[in-house]
Amino acid sequence: KPQERLQYYIKNAAEIRGDLEKEDEDIEDRSSIERRYGINILTFALADVSFSPETEKALEKKKQTEAELRAQQQQLEKTETWTEAFKKQGLNPQEAVNAAQVTIGKATKNVVSMEGLGKGQPIILNPFK
Repeated sequence: KPQERLQYYIKNAAEIRGDLEKEDEDIEDRSSIERRYGINILTFALADVSFSPETEKALEKKKQTEAELRAQQQQLEKTETWTEAFKKQGLNPQEAVNAAQVTIGKATKNVVSMEGLGKGQPIILNPFK
């Protein structure tokens, strides 16, 4: 945790400062970052960073958006997996998608049954009544 790291450096400041003073003497004792960029870090400062409320809000919004995207990706993967399974059972692509959506809880399936109509009698439904 950042607070624990900061406390470590505060507690061991004198020893660390001594090591950093010797750092300049030993050219072979370089970190991978120092070697990669051809630099020699002699000192650094570590502190707690606090962001403005607006920045905190933006960072939280970003986390939420990323979590929502991951959830949507998982839903899509579940739908694809179930769709393929239903297609293997003989359903056509549309039926397979519908069944997959019902299976993962993204849709509901209602069955409407009408009895008593003879052959050839048209069914007329008027949704405006």
